[in-house]
Parts: sequence; C-alpha cells; structure tokens
Amino acid sequence: MRKLTSTCVSALMMTTALSAVSVSNAQDFAITEDQIIVRGVNIPDEKRATSEISSLLTQEKLQRQGDSDIAEALRRVTGLSLSQGKFIVVRGLNERYSNLTLNGSPLPSPEPLRRVAPLDLFPTSVIGTALVQKTFSPEFSGEFGGGLIELRSKGLPDEPFFDVRVGATLDTESTAKDGLTFDGGEWDWAGFGDSTYNVPSFLAGAINANPGVALREDTGILQPFEAQAIGAQLTQAETLVVQEADTPVNHNVNVSGGTRWDLDNGMSIGLVGSAGYIRDFQVKVGQQGTAGIDSNTGEAVQGVSAFDFESLTETVRTNGLLSLGVEFNDNHELNLTGIVLRKSTKEARERLGVETPSFENGQSLFSNLEFFENQVWSGQANSEHIFPTLSDLTVRLRGSYSEAYREAPYETEFLYVNDGNVGNVNGVPVAFRSAIGLGAGASGTGFETRFSQIDDTTYNGGIDLELPFFVGDVDITLKAGYAYNNVERDYIIRRFQFANDTGLQDIDPFFFQRIDFLLSDPNMGPGGLIFQEAPDQFQPGAYNGQLETHGAYFGTDVQLTDYLRAAAGVRYESGEQTVDNFNIAGIAAPIPNDPVPESNIDEDYFLPAVTLTWNPLDDIQVRAGFSQTITRPQFQELGDALFTDTDRDLQTVGNPFLVNTETTNYDVRFEYYFGREQYITIGGFYKDIENPIEEALTFTTVDDINVSYLNAPSADLYGFEFEYEQRFELANFLKLGSFSETKDLVVAANYTWSDSEVSADGQVQINVANSPNPPLQPASNFFADGRRLQGQSEHIVNVQMGWEDFEANSKMFLLLNWASERIRQVGILSGGSQVPNTVERLPVTVDLVYSRRFEKWGGDWEISGKVGNILNDRYEATADGTNGSSIAIDVYDLGTTVSLSLQRSF
Repeated sequence: MRKLTSTCVSALMMTTALSAVSVSNAQDFAITEDQIIVRGVNIPDEKRATSEISSLLTQEKLQRQGDSDIAEALRRVTGLSLSQGKFIVVRGLNERYSNLTLNGSPLPSPEPLRRVAPLDLFPTSVIGTALVQKTFSPEFSGEFGGGLIELRSKGLPDEPFFDVRVGATLDTESTAKDGLTFDGGEWDWAGFGDSTYNVPSFLAGAINANPGVALREDTGILQPFEAQAIGAQLTQAETLVVQEADTPVNHNVNVSGGTRWDLDNGMSIGLVGSAGYIRDFQVKVGQQGTAGIDSNTGEAVQGVSAFDFESLTETVRTNGLLSLGVEFNDNHELNLTGIVLRKSTKEARERLGVETPSFENGQSLFSNLEFFENQVWSGQANSEHIFPTLSDLTVRLRGSYSEAYREAPYETEFLYVNDGNVGNVNGVPVAFRSAIGLGAGASGTGFETRFSQIDDTTYNGGIDLELPFFVGDVDITLKAGYAYNNVERDYIIRRFQFANDTGLQDIDPFFFQRIDFLLSDPNMGPGGLIFQEAPDQFQPGAYNGQLETHGAYFGTDVQLTDYLRAAAGVRYESGEQTVDNFNIAGIAAPIPNDPVPESNIDEDYFLPAVTLTWNPLDDIQVRAGFSQTITRPQFQELGDALFTDTDRDLQTVGNPFLVNTETTNYDVRFEYYFGREQYITIGGFYKDIENPIEEALTFTTVDDINVSYLNAPSADLYGFEFEYEQRFELANFLKLGSFSETKDLVVAANYTWSDSEVSADGQVQINVANSPNPPLQPASNFFADGRRLQGQSEHIVNVQMGWEDFEANSKMFLLLNWASERIRQVGILSGGSQVPNTVERLPVTVDLVYSRRFEKWGGDWEISGKVGNILNDRYEATADGTNGSSIAIDVYDLGTTVSLSLQRSF
C-alpha cells in the first residue's frame, strides 16, 4: 500500500474510496472542528478497490466452501463454470480464452490438448487468494478474451505455525465397490511409476537408433528375430490383464508450517512450506456412443458405436510448496517461491457393445489400461520496491522458470469380439476372441499400445512501474512495464500393434486365449503374430511448438473528479507461434516429403483498455469498460499429430491452418456495498469475437468420427451477471436462545445469464489428410448459422447459505451450483453426413459443509465435514436431434460423497 504524507492526507480523504487508500469504516476517522466528508468508505476488499471488474476468492471463502482444489472453488464465482473437472469456463468462453498465472507468472501445462495448466492440480491448501479479473488491463497478457485467473500462494505468516491435516472420503458410487484395475507398478499408490513402465530395452534401442524412420520389418531396419524380441517385451502381464478389486476409501494428508523472524534493523524474514498427498478412486458405470442425424427427419440416430462401459480411475495428487520472504522497512519485499504439483492417473475401463464397421455382426469388447504421470514445477522470484524520495515510485520485478511434463507409457487398447463362434481353451468354451485374428496381413487391428510424452517449458520475466503524484488536487498514477514470455513444447507418440500372419485363421483356438497368453513369446514371429509400428500413412507422430511474446504497456489511473475515476492504457504485444510437425513413423515418407505444412503465426497488436468508475453516492459505484484482446491457438490445436483423448475415447487431430482470435469487449457493472464483504452488483457484458476457435466433430472416413478444430467466421457473446452477499445477526430471525445469539447468518448468491450466436457467414479452412493447403470453404457447409458457442451455458447459478459462530469458532453452509446445458463439441457437416452437436448437461450439485475449531488435549484442533452432491445427480452428454430425439454419448452417475478431516495445529 502506498505511504501517505501528512500534506496529502486531507486531500485523499476527500477523494473517493477508489484511490489507493483502503479503510474499513467511516468512524475510523476522528471528527475535528473542521467537518470532513468522506465519500466511498467501507471498502471491503480488493474487489472494490481495483479499477477493473473482478471477483476475489479469499481464504475465508475457500474455507467456507470446503473445496479441495481451486478448480472446484472457482466454479462458485459469478460467471464461471467447470469443464472436465479441471478447466474453468469464463462467461461461456473456455480455458483457451483465459489467462492463468501463479504470483503473476504463467505456468506450463502437462495437458496434451491444453496450453493452460489444469486447475485441479492446485489444492486450496497452498492458495492464499484467487483473483478473477473479467475486464482487461494492459499490465496483463493480451490473451484475455475471457479473463484472468491469478492464483496467489500463501504469504508470510505473522507468527510461527505448524498444521497437520488428515482426511477420508466415502463415495456411494465407488467406495467398497467392485472396480476394474491392473497390477501396474509397486509405487502406483504414491503416484510414481517404477521400472514396470519403462520402455522395453530392445524397443528403446531401436527408437534411439532410428528416431525418424518407421520400425517395420519391411523397411529392413528390424530383422524378424528383433521384432519378435521387442514384441515379447511389450506384453508384460502387469500392464495387460484387467482385474477386479474392491475400491478403497479416498484419503488425504497435508502438512504445512511457517515461521517469521523480526530483526532489530527493520528487516523481517519469513518461511512457509507445505506438502500434501491425496488419493482418490472413482468408479464410472454408464453408456458411451456416437450419433448421426437422419437428413430426412432430423432425428438423432445411433452412430457407429453404442457401448455400456465401466471404469475405475485411481488418481494420486502430491504437492509441495516452499516460500522464503524478506521485508525491509516496509518499503522493500522479496519473495522466492518453489512449487511442485503432481498428478498420476491409473485407469482400467471396458466397453461392451456394437461397433461398425470393425465388427458388424456381434458384440465388441474393448479393454483400455492407462497410467499417466503429470507434473508441474516452478521456481519464482518476485520483489516490490517503494522509493519515498521519488514520490513513492513503486517497482515490481518478477521472473520464473517452470517445467511441465506428461508421460503415458503402455497406453494399451485391445479388442475381443463375439460373433457366435465358440472356441475351446483348455476344455472351456469361450465366446470372445481377439480381433487380431479377424484378418490376415499387416492390418494391425485388435491390439495397440502407445508411448507418448510431453515436455513443456516456460521462461518468464517482467517489470512493472507505478508513479503516483498530484497535479493540484488531481490524483494521478502512471503505469508502465515490460514482460517477456517463452513457451516451448515437445510432443511425441509412438504407436505399436500386432498383426496376424497369413498362416493363422481367425477361428483358430489360438485367438480365444486371454490377452497375456495370446501375446506371449512362443506366439511371436513368422506364422504367428507380427510386431509392427502402427501404419499411419498421413499422421505425423510428433511436433515441436514454441510461443515467444514481448509485451510493453503504458497506462494511467486518474481521479478526474471527487467521484469519477478513469483507468486507461494500451499494450503492445508481439508474438510468434510456430508448430513443426514431424513424421517419425508409419508408411509415409519422413520429414523432407511431409505434406503437412508447418504453422507459423507472427502477429503484432496494439490492445487498448479503458475503464471508468463513477462514485455518485456513498457505497455506490458504477463501472464501464472497453478493451480489445486476442486468443492464440493452443499447440495441440495446430499440431497434426494424432492423439487419443482418453477422457472421451475420441481421436483428436489439430488444424495447422488456424489463426488468432480477436475480441472486442464491452462491460458495465453497478455495485452497492453496505458492509465489509457485503454487496449487490449487477453487470452486463458484450463481446464481438472474430475467428473464434472451437472443437468440432467430423468424419475422417465414412464411419470414423474424430475431433479437430476450426475458426468460425465470427461470434457475438452477451449477457448479464448478478451477485449478492450479506450477513445478519441470526437472533433477528430465529429466537433460539444462546444458539442464535452467537451466530451470523450469511447469504450469498450469484446468477449469470448469457447467450451467443456464431455466424456461418464466411469461410473456414479444415485440416484434410495429406493436403498441404486445403481450400477455403463456406462455413455454412459445416455448421448452422446462429448456434451457440462451444462451452457457453445460458444459466449459471450459485447459492450459499449458512451460519458462522465466532464464539464457538464453527460454521455450516449449504451450497448449490448449477450450469445449464452447453455444447461440448460442435457437430459439423462433412462428406455429406451430418454429425450432431454433443451437448453436455452438468449435474445440479448441492453440498453441505461444516467445520469447527476447538481446544482439546493441550492443543488447537479443527474438524471438518462435507456431504457432496447430495442430490446424487449425474453427468450426461448426448447428441440431440431437431425433433427432441437424443442419443447417449457419455452418461454416468457421479455418486454422493461424505468427507471428514481433522487438523491439529501446533
């Protein structure tokens, strides 16, 4: 906070509460003989003090909500909803349109389809506050179409502390239920893969020796005996055999502590650290499928597949934080922060049903086994320096180096079929046989295992300057700064299969064996099974992406009158983004003859932003904002490498012809504050979006549906937001003696209505296999004019109601969250066949949260409980026809959870 000299205190007290001064109550000022009138007092928090439209999640609100990670917590903020349990949608614009920072620095992402780090990696235990800013200001990156999510780690403690928390959760759909699993490695429970997941030595040697050439016998690289040896090493039972096991109780533990030293020379040193471990299990039982549209009736019809599925996902999250801070004479502050966030996912799932044309005359049984390791770590340095002799010039410096990676070894899928032919294995009739036997030759159907890896590195540095001064009675702050950011990503995938040699027949008992017996050493080689790399003639298997940006800005914040404030500025941002695709495997020629173009987007922008704040009456202010922002395609959206989205069992391929999205933003909000963190706000927004990027479903062949990306010509997004929070003395409503006398009733609610229209008036460029420059085509050939944007819900509702007892140190809240249906993937017309939109219907979640602090056994304790999803609502994603018909695409129950945790403070 800026220091105040004695000569300017009186002047500042006469200005609005939007100046740098922050007070809590008017009575804080002594009344003298000269009457002093203070406008805009009772500033409750940063939400009001900032010049921009924003929302703030404080520690108090995080504790009230009882959410374990910041993704769950942010979905309760006005205008925000959650996608895939880990990404935030801001005002109907998904995560690609928003900017995420930790302590002011961006983070890399281990997610294959996202450049933004998933928010479920961040436990609320390491986050001090979370700012959601919805209007652009030039000191931030220009990638701000939806908004900014700024996470801030916990600050230095005022006094030493040490806390230990343990907890457990029961899930009605998962706990103590039979679930699918596989052996895996000995350290899976800790979230670390052991040697079980190493690339086999023979295969690793072949890849390292020939990194850019296909590993097939017909290339002459591998001799038959070498292929046989590699195939035998690939088929270890620990990563192949699906088993059943009882699902354990979810559990977690967190340890945090800190201390502070105040020295005689005016220096203070603080240290904060924390470590956490969370292990969760989720069983899903439901339906999956694909759909089409009958062109004559508009009815949604079953597509190429319809399955009943079952899965068990074991997720282990570990985290560590260490922060060192130094403060000197209240004018200089340095913070060094290191953070590590890990998430491993072990999943086994089976799908039983019908799939065409792979197997048209009977049942198909797909089994998938996967183990993913995701990690983000970041080292950050932040400092702030105030120079009183230079009119309180403030200089803020920041720098960070961060890395993320994702490893997916032995991502395996195999297919068994049942067409009525019954085999005999050791005298036992067997109905299902491996699809490897369906055809002779190198078709490679029936079994595939994949090895993939992502390495993502981010370098960031910046400087921000603020110079406050007065011209007469006018309070002016000049702002300027510069930021550099460099993101590099390497992605590689190697896909391997086994094919049936011509000497075997598909009804041979050989193919009715269990998968680990079938794929064993005696069955490898000529006359048996042939090991080969997957024959992807047209898809590259790797890409290298880089995004380098330079940003400089200048702005001013001026108190024009006692009641009118203006913040204005412009950001110049240059950015060059490249994605180089590499053909490392398959039949297609290596890089020199690769037909896929390399993506290069090199654009410079001047991005203006203006916000006016009018303070007409005490505790009332009105804001209006205008800005222009951009959104760049994500790396995977530009990369042409084939990727399997295991969350949705869909193949995904990028579009190298995407361009940047440009957005013009208009905002207005009325705010009335009637107490600390008590307010009513009503706001409206409008966004004019040029070239929005969306996920689209398309046919790659007559029967194969993939996900790709397109730039729609334009879109409009508009809506309004309402939020309310107030506290009352409970005794004024309920006369329950001492129970109600010590409690405050707290009521908080927010509602967002929005709508959008995507224009088909223009042209689009779709990625076409083996085409170096596919033609521009009318957008109306691919989607209907006027549909909604992908990810945009018409209604978002949050309600929180409960009591806080400051005498008993307890609180209880009932929480409701709901976002109405939205498009998960856009359906498009392609090849004369129509793929309908996939529409997801999110559950209505009602949670009950309770916590209480108490002293017992010579120490401080806190007990917390939560009942989640009380209504036991489920998740639904369907394809809807124009006549009300619907086909299940992804439907499963979520279950009700009951959590209990205990914390001991020392």
